[in-house]
Amino acid sequence: MVMKYVGTEAEKAKSELLLSILGTRGVGWEGKGFTLQEIDTLRLWAMSKALTIAGGSSEIQLNLIAQKVLELPQS
Repeated sequence: MVMKYVGTEAEKAKSELLLSILGTRGVGWEGKGFTLQEIDTLRLWAMSKALTIAGGSSEIQLNLIAQKVLELPQS
C-alpha cells in the first residue's frame, strides 16, 4: 500500500519535473521535430498519471494507509 502510493507519486513528480525542464520540447507525442527522448518523456508522464489510478487511486491508497497502518477511523 505505502510503497505503491510513494512509488507512483514519486514517478509522477519526476515526470512533471522533466516536462517542466523540457518546456515546449516536452509536448511532442510523435513526429520528426522531436527526439525520441522528448517523445518518451511525454509518454512516461502520461503513463505516470495512469499509474496513480491503476490498482486504486492515490486517494484510495491514502485512505487505506490511514485505516490499516495508522489505525484511524473511517471517514
